[in-house]
Amino acid sequence: MQIQPQRGFGHIRVLRREPFGPPSSIRFHGNENFRGFLTFPGNLAGGMIIVNGAESKDVRERSAAAAVLKERLAPFAGEHLSVIFDNGRAEGLSLTNGRARAEGKYSYPLIGFVSPSGLLPSEELELDLDHTSLLFFDGYSYSDLLRDLLCQAAAFNAGLISIVLNGDRAAKDEVRQNLQHNIPVLAFNGTGGLADALVKAAVNRSWAFETFGPPFGKTACQRAAELVKTVNASDPASFMAVIKRELRIKE
Repeated sequence: MQIQPQRGFGHIRVLRREPFGPPSSIRFHGNENFRGFLTFPGNLAGGMIIVNGAESKDVRERSAAAAVLKERLAPFAGEHLSVIFDNGRAEGLSLTNGRARAEGKYSYPLIGFVSPSGLLPSEELELDLDHTSLLFFDGYSYSDLLRDLLCQAAAFNAGLISIVLNGDRAAKDEVRQNLQHNIPVLAFNGTGGLADALVKAAVNRSWAFETFGPPFGKTACQRAAELVKTVNASDPASFMAVIKRELRIKE
C-alpha cells in the first residue's frame, strides 16, 4: 500500500506501509505525529529495541549478528508475540529483521521508527517493505519514543530491552539514551563495533571509553554498570535467558 510522505518529510521516498495487522497486534492512536502512539495489548510480551548503527565490515561479525536476529530473536518474537523496533530502513540490521519476519511467516509486530535525521534535502531514504508499520515523526525524538514505550509497557507489566549488535557512533548515542531511561542494554560479544566495546568496558569495569564518540557521563556510567548485560553471540541459551527475564516472560 502506497502512502504519501507526511509534512516535513518531502525528501523521503516512502515505499509502503502495511496494514497494522490483526487485532492482537499493535494499536495506534494520537495526533498526526503519533505522540503517545502505541499501546501494548495484554497478549504482547514486551518489546526489543534493535539499536541502530552501521554493520560490521567483518564477514564473521556480520554473520554472527544476522544469526542472532534470524535464528533466535525472530522465532522468539513469533512464539511470544514480542514487538521488535528498529529504524525501518532497507539496509543493515533493519533489512535483516524484515527478511527474517517475512521468511519465517511470523505475525509479531515489526515497527520501523523513521526519522530523516542527518539526511540532506536532496537525499532519499529507502524503507524496508517487510515491516508491519513504518511510523514517521515530525518534532518527535528518540527520547520521546523511549518515554512513550516505557509508559505503555508499564501499563501492561511488559518489559523492554535494547539489543546491541555491532554498532557505531549513532548506536552509542542511542545506548546513552536507553540508559537515561533505565532500559536494559544487551551487548552481543562477537558482533564487533560498539557491542564488543561495551563487553570490554564491562570486563574492565570502566564505562567512560572514548571510542565511537564522546564517553558516557557520570550518571550514564553508573547506570551502565547496572543495566548493561553482556553475552556471547555464540551462546543462544545464555542470551535468550537474559531476554526472557528482562521481558518478564515466565517459563
